[in-house]
Amino acid sequence: MRMEKERYIPRIKELRTQKGIMASWIADKIGVSSAAMSKWEKGTSYPTYPYLIRLSRVLGVTIEELYEEQKNDHP
Repeated sequence: MRMEKERYIPRIKELRTQKGIMASWIADKIGVSSAAMSKWEKGTSYPTYPYLIRLSRVLGVTIEELYEEQKNDHP
């Protein structure tokens, strides 16, 4: 039997570059370090809910749009 796992992939960098916005500008605007932004964009760490709200407002998207659902099948 195969089980399906869901994983959410950050789209922060994709959305940011589509809008032509620098990561450092967003980091400054929402009050985090550039290193934190980099980790969020790579998916090595994730923003807390208050930062998700700030990110979504700055990027002009919903919180759901910040992440892409990716389904993987694992045996």
